[in-house]
Amino acid sequence: MTAQGRSATLARAYASMQQGRLPEADALCRSALAAAPDDPDALHLLGLVLKQAGRLGEAEDLLRRSTLLAPTRAEFHANHANLLRSLGRPRDAELAYRTALQVDPRFRPARLGL
Repeated sequence: MTAQGRSATLARAYASMQQGRLPEADALCRSALAAAPDDPDALHLLGLVLKQAGRLGEAEDLLRRSTLLAPTRAEFHANHANLLRSLGRPRDAELAYRTALQVDPRFRPARLGL
């Protein structure tokens, strides 16, 4: 699968997630990851899908990995922080929000999270 094909697949996965079709979104993300296992966008999106599906431990691992692979993506850090907060890890969440703000000091979701 080409980078352009992965991008189209992830766009379909995002639309599926938004429409509540989580198994479809999951399958599309995994298809993109089969072609590029370290694609931070695919890891991040699959993490969001799993979070919505209630699979929080798996989601946390994927969101953390996406931040390591794409450390300059403030939204990745903020989404990871949101999950950490929901897992009852407020200190870890605060650190992730602060990292998002270091990347982009104007990133409103991270400011609101703090």
